[in-house]
Amino acid sequence: MDFGKRLKDEREHQGFTLDDVEQETKIRKLYIKAIEEENFSILPPRVYAIGFVKRYAKFLNLNETEIAEEFKMLAYTENETQEEEEPEHTPLMSAGEKIGKSRFNVKKIAAAIAFLIIAIWLGNILVGYLADRTQKTERTKPPVVEQQPVRQTPKPSPVVNDQAKVKITASQSCWTQIKVDDVVKFEGTMRPGEEQEFTGQDKVYIKAGNAGGLSVMLNDKNIQNFGQIGEVVEYDLLKDGTAKKL
Repeated sequence: MDFGKRLKDEREHQGFTLDDVEQETKIRKLYIKAIEEENFSILPPRVYAIGFVKRYAKFLNLNETEIAEEFKMLAYTENETQEEEEPEHTPLMSAGEKIGKSRFNVKKIAAAIAFLIIAIWLGNILVGYLADRTQKTERTKPPVVEQQPVRQTPKPSPVVNDQAKVKITASQSCWTQIKVDDVVKFEGTMRPGEEQEFTGQDKVYIKAGNAGGLSVMLNDKNIQNFGQIGEVVEYDLLKDGTAKKL
């Protein structure tokens, strides 16, 4: 039986609607329907999508590990599902290498001490030379002529923003969650060319699953180095124009 159809049949057998599942699991029914119809392209990034499938399987009292593994085999390529293995052992340093390294460290310490002694000696000579020059300069210095203080025009105070105004433009598909003053205002996948604007009294929170696919402006200033392609980032954008990476 097909993966998605099996989940849908089990849900309907237990008498749950998509709205019921959304309310209980907090997964948007758009994503639940996409899982049941095996329309995996509209799901958020891999780590979130697998979490949704596990949560849905657990809600239906199914084996969440087996369901998640089956989902990964269907939705992702073999290279995406394999994890890179690290070597189990690190080569040990031989006794000769240890002795050579120890001698090298002693030489470095001795050279550093010699350099410090020479630096102190040269420093004393330089201090004496400067002191002598200062005394000669004081003796030949012309009398000081008092000058009237120059009246300066006060500089205007910098403009302080009382709100956090955020504009987001997507150049690639990116799953995004937006909170304005800790209240969720948007959660979903932004498509290329799509724009969103938000205004917070104190801050605007952004979580992006593909940070390199977004261009973000805070109070009409572009946030540099917001993130890389495929990178998951979280930011608090404050009303004083500060972008705080979490």
